[in-house]
Amino acid sequence: MEIYLNGGTITNAFGGGNNTSIDVTDINLQGSTVTNIYGGSNQSGNISTTDIDISGGTTGNVYGGNNAGGITNNSNVLVSGAESNVENVYGGGNQAPTGSANVTIKDAKGPQDIYGGGKLGVVNNNTNVITYSVNSKADLYVKS
Repeated sequence: MEIYLNGGTITNAFGGGNNTSIDVTDINLQGSTVTNIYGGSNQSGNISTTDIDISGGTTGNVYGGNNAGGITNNSNVLVSGAESNVENVYGGGNQAPTGSANVTIKDAKGPQDIYGGGKLGVVNNNTNVITYSVNSKADLYVKS
């Protein structure tokens, strides 16, 4: 599933669905304003791999995994470029668990806070956070 967010305003964007399992999700934020981006599903559903690529636009929170239930086996979040405006990045899910989480911040002016893990959801295995040329006074939390 590939999703491109190029314009307009969205409250919540999910790579999966409401109660949906899917193998791979791919979300690309290139110009929209989005309150929350979830690589996985909302209430339930198992996701093998999520890929979120933010190269432009504005978002409050980015979650590599699911929102409230199910599990994401492997999440990948990339924030790159001066055109991206992100407040918080979570490698894992909001309240749902994630197997492994990978966060890369490259040549970006934000985010404010970077969490390798989830907000309330645990990361069961590895958490990797890589930053390159970040122009921000971000706080970094490897596991939440």
